Amino acid sequence: MSDFTSMSHVNPPVMTRLGFVGNCSSAMNTTGLMKFYYDSYLSTAKKEITGVFICDGKRVGQVLEGDATLVNEIWLSIIQDQRYQKLSIFEKQDSQIRLYESWALHVKDGLIMTLMYPQCYGVVNEINADSTEEILGIMHSYAVLVRSH
Repeated sequence: MSDFTSMSHVNPPVMTRLGFVGNCSSAMNTTGLMKFYYDSYLSTAKKEITGVFICDGKRVGQVLEGDATLVNEIWLSIIQDQRYQKLSIFEKQDSQIRLYESWALHVKDGLIMTLMYPQCYGVVNEINADSTEEILGIMHSYAVLVRSH
């Protein structure tokens, strides 16, 4: 059997997808919020983790995709981070496909974020305040719906 034939039966690696929402421990000023985003970026940088992080300074939503061990390590650091409160998982499942192509920070002050942390330039998606509120509202509503079933 050729190497090509034997490799065609190899399944892609299984990964974990973890989605959660929560509240921020206190209202953050712009500098604190940008640091929160940056710390989220650092937790996933160079680890082949994809997903999204979004926060308005009061509520937070995040999805992590990648190697189960790495996702669990990041989750453990999140639940120990005092900036997060009332965390609620709305999705945790193994998957062989990624829903997110890369890591993204949805930031309503994207220009400020990239000025403060230029290394985040490629992962910042500028988003307006209304869209931020709408996305976080959907994520939080979905978490409530999942918990109620």
